[in-house]
Amino acid sequence: MPMKDNDIELGQSKSTAIRRLKLLERRFVRKPHIKDKYVEFLQEYEDLNHMQRVKEEEPGLHYYIPHHAVIRPESKTTKLRVVFGASCKSSNGNSLNDILLKGGTIQPDLFDILLRFRKYVVAFSSDIKKMFRQIKVQEHQQDFLRILWRPSPEEDIVSYRLKTVTYGTKPAPYLATRCLLQLAHEGKNKYPHLPLQLSKIAPTWMTFCQEQTTSLLLKRCSDN
Repeated sequence: MPMKDNDIELGQSKSTAIRRLKLLERRFVRKPHIKDKYVEFLQEYEDLNHMQRVKEEEPGLHYYIPHHAVIRPESKTTKLRVVFGASCKSSNGNSLNDILLKGGTIQPDLFDILLRFRKYVVAFSSDIKKMFRQIKVQEHQQDFLRILWRPSPEEDIVSYRLKTVTYGTKPAPYLATRCLLQLAHEGKNKYPHLPLQLSKIAPTWMTFCQEQTTSLLLKRCSDN
């Protein structure tokens, strides 16, 4: 994660994370169906090794991120998503997002994309499942992505560190897009006939071509 300064100043954040977790648990009492989905979501997070338990005595800089549920009934894939609040202030007034850089804009301008619909015969797009979570954060930065969690109030609160790019952090969209561009660059050896197309498809996962045969070839590459 790109940071503004090597001299990182973050205050104590665990007490706020505990308070927010207990507020969340009170919501679960009123809406148990949300709790079931929430537990399932974070269990999958751990099962996929996207987060791991932390021993409390582990030294070093760290930041605890509060989290809450966002319900998206219209979504066909993820009805509930756990959102991480990296803008929550620590005891000295700084949040994780305050010390992170946003990163530049890599994806093409929307107007430029719309113009391509007038120029080309064929257009197609694709999506990446759990896109941010396919990208691992460097180990020495993972303790800035700690959370507190327990499936039930009867259990002890456990500290976890998130190991992948986390939505809610300022540079997450940039990191995901930049990673795709890097993969496209490194994929030139595997697909030497498609370097230009891959570099264009990566930022938006939408590409255009003049012939149906070219679009089918690109689709096969993206499927693989």
